[in-house]
Amino acid sequence: HLELLSLAVRFTDNIVLIFNGNYELLWANKSFENIYHIRLNKVLNNKLLYEYIKRKKIKNLEQIIEKIKATKKGVKLTIKHKNPDGKQVWMQTSLSPYFNAHGELYRIIVVETDITKIKNAEQKIQWQNKSITDSLNYAQTLQQNILPDFSTIKKYFEHFIVYHPQEIVSGDFYWLRTVAELNNNWSVFVAVVDCTGHGVPGAIMSVVANGLLNRATAEKQLYKPNAILSFLTREFKKFFKQNSYDGFEIAICRIDKYDDEFNILYSGAKIPLIYSTHENEEYYMIKPNKRGIEASTPGTFEWKLHKMKLKKGSQIVLATDGIIDQANNRRKRFGTKRLLDNLNKTRNNNLAEQKKQLEKALKNWLGEQSSRDDITVWGLRF
Repeated sequence: HLELLSLAVRFTDNIVLIFNGNYELLWANKSFENIYHIRLNKVLNNKLLYEYIKRKKIKNLEQIIEKIKATKKGVKLTIKHKNPDGKQVWMQTSLSPYFNAHGELYRIIVVETDITKIKNAEQKIQWQNKSITDSLNYAQTLQQNILPDFSTIKKYFEHFIVYHPQEIVSGDFYWLRTVAELNNNWSVFVAVVDCTGHGVPGAIMSVVANGLLNRATAEKQLYKPNAILSFLTREFKKFFKQNSYDGFEIAICRIDKYDDEFNILYSGAKIPLIYSTHENEEYYMIKPNKRGIEASTPGTFEWKLHKMKLKKGSQIVLATDGIIDQANNRRKRFGTKRLLDNLNKTRNNNLAEQKKQLEKALKNWLGEQSSRDDITVWGLRF
């Protein structure tokens, strides 16, 4: 066994050096001679340890040696330096001390491993990650441009928005388009959209959905939400000819203001309309159609149109299923009831406080769990 161990140490690709307690070189294996082109018999018994490691530009070398002696424990150093051929190499160097029966430093074994390939691979991965992250951050900037400005929203509503992409870019977005304005009266569309997937696939789908919404309202001048959903369905099927369930969910409202009265037209594809009246009553929910905007939905599908009138002080909430489906560490969903309960508890508060309390409830619910989907909750008060 000793012979086999000796062969392994002598001919390993790792450099192995043994120094005595005075830091004089006693032995080195073949790899030391091959890599550094130094004949072993020329350096034996030389006080080489400090010179050998200092050549690698290690800072605080004296403190490192003193620490080894004081703690009687080895250390590992990662060192970048030039080898005798002038090439930059990364070496992992371990210094292991051995002490005699009197507690005196007896031997130091130095083992060096060439980790250049590993370090180069790490640097390549880091560069690739940075390149991907930079691209995603730029994509996030582009995606932010399709969201309505807060200044535009404030022209019509008090509002809060809880908008948490699971990744840098999102498959969720919220949308507003002005139809008409006359004196203090106006007509606008608002919507929240939840596209299949999240991250990059969801973000690409969100650009498609946003473009279709703009075409439906600006180019086609469709004014009923159910007609808009029919248009979205037909046009989406042109993009995705396969009969798949990829697509998006949407809640869209047209809100017409006449003095202190607000006429609401709502249609939904899997996303409900949540509302409370000006009398500060509890929140109610209007259920959506159970189909999404997807290639598998027939182009002739009839979307329901809901109508209601609300007074000044009423509030609506549009929320994608991201918050509802968030699971805690017991794999229990946040759920629609919990969302409504939280909204009801804070319905008399200002909207900033409503947002704060909702985000607090969500954070407490998740605990150490990470978010599993994009989250969008948009509250609008008339």
